[in-house]
Amino acid sequence: MFGYSMIQMVRTNAHKLDRPLREKVINLYKPFKWMPCFLHKTLESVIRKRTKLSVIIQFKQQCFEEGCKEVKHVVNDHVGCKMKKEFSSVSCCSADVTPSVVEGLLKNCHAIQKIYLNREVHALLDVAVPSASAKNIVRNGTKLTGRGVTVAVLDTGIYPHRDLAGRIIDFVDFINNRTEPYDDNGHGTHCAGDAAGDGSTSSGRYVGPAPEANVIGVKVLDKRGAGSLAL
Repeated sequence: MFGYSMIQMVRTNAHKLDRPLREKVINLYKPFKWMPCFLHKTLESVIRKRTKLSVIIQFKQQCFEEGCKEVKHVVNDHVGCKMKKEFSSVSCCSADVTPSVVEGLLKNCHAIQKIYLNREVHALLDVAVPSASAKNIVRNGTKLTGRGVTVAVLDTGIYPHRDLAGRIIDFVDFINNRTEPYDDNGHGTHCAGDAAGDGSTSSGRYVGPAPEANVIGVKVLDKRGAGSLAL
């Protein structure tokens, strides 16, 4: 396996390829398990030149314009590959490329800092807590779950969602002066769940970092999510 060109590319340039992109390239070899060895080189050549990868290319500081020119020069020489969007504020660009083009970029574009797989993202919490290293934190022999802590959420309000049941201990409404917890926008409840949801409605899949914390809802934004500095 290590003798294949894309594997060598990944090993040599691991510091310039993010982990999901490295895994994506390596997984391109999975079909080889069911094919005769004498076909491997031919199949590899086809995969290198025809498999499309959507990527984000990050450039070194002060190298955005130079980097874009280098990427265009390499990408434009390959049919079906293209540079898509430029993001000057964060010194990045997006592109559709093949593994062979990725290799060419790594060899010829000196302004590149790192290449990332342009993977799909979701507005869900099942990976947020582990990604922030906020799961199963233990201090002095005690697992930290938010017990004994109160979190105030200043937002559009807070709905008595099942994931927060019994832990909304107070509610203040500076917009409509209502006394019972509510959320006519939804964003405040979302934020409260991010912090203290216990996963009751998802069988424990979507759990915040402090699932035993108490919550206070403070409504300072209206149903459109707007407010003022005076509040």
